[in-house]
Amino acid sequence: DVYKRQSMCLPGLVASCNLFFFIGLLSFGIFLLYPVSFEESVLRDDPSYYKKTNFEYKIANVNGIKLSVIDEGPKDGKKDLIVFLHGFPESAKMWTKQIRYFSKAGYRVIAPDLRGYNNSDKPENVMDYHLDHLSMDIVELVTNYAKKKQAIVIGHDWGAALTWYLSLKHPSVLKRAVILNAPHFDAFSKALTTTQAFSSWYMLFFQLPFIPEWRISKDDFSWFLIGLSSAPSQTFSKQQVEEYKKMWTSSISTMLNYYKAAVRNIFYKGIERFGASKIPTLIIWGENDKYLQAWLASESAKPENCANCKLVYVNASHWVVEEISPEVNSLIEQYLE
Repeated sequence: DVYKRQSMCLPGLVASCNLFFFIGLLSFGIFLLYPVSFEESVLRDDPSYYKKTNFEYKIANVNGIKLSVIDEGPKDGKKDLIVFLHGFPESAKMWTKQIRYFSKAGYRVIAPDLRGYNNSDKPENVMDYHLDHLSMDIVELVTNYAKKKQAIVIGHDWGAALTWYLSLKHPSVLKRAVILNAPHFDAFSKALTTTQAFSSWYMLFFQLPFIPEWRISKDDFSWFLIGLSSAPSQTFSKQQVEEYKKMWTSSISTMLNYYKAAVRNIFYKGIERFGASKIPTLIIWGENDKYLQAWLASESAKPENCANCKLVYVNASHWVVEEISPEVNSLIEQYLE
């Protein structure tokens, strides 16, 4: 059984895990008591949002579940397939400007709502959201859609963590990888012994039953919206946020299962060492990220973590994709040429 409990933490990391746990409990108490309000004025009005996001969706049967997948661009296979993987707490539509841009450039582009999100299937078991299962969803997606059984995979946040995992565990399906604001796993393990642990307290809060869903849903999802507002004002539109709220209402518990499965796996198995990805990889890192410290990018780009890596820091928040879409598109395009 891959989830058989072996150790609480690797030797030498017990203290950092205890610190992480303490930070989580302390922050949890503050989080419950502290009033949260969100200023709607930071959102722009974009009446054309629904027209711009009127994509062709398909249902993909992969790994025993159904994923809702945006499928745009030519199907002739002349250019590589690009797969965009969204992060928490967003959906495939976060890639709207990239989907439009690269499909017009001749790429076939697919962007799934990951399992547990939006209209994709939502397995009930927490460990169904372990990266082993998440990665097989994408392996089968690439196998089904790519003529050469390989793709360029581009991910942000949890989608980027999944991209790292694919590059380490299933490299045969990746031609290239692009990572946006998510560290290599070994870099993040190292970060638990630093002040990064204070910024990651919510990972432990999300382990609790029922309470995270209640607190996040409270005040019309104001806590999630405050998280999004760490980007500059007007980055997100009212229409996009309203669509997200509908998704969060039906998906919040299964979205949180990503964090539950990840933390439970550490307690079952200990912290795994992954070593270097050998897939050519571009890391784009918004250096104003409120949740992930900038040094994690340079640590991830070290040869022991990424053997063939290019790192670009940009002046942006965690929400780099929406904040500076033209620059992100340009950096990806230059890397793929």
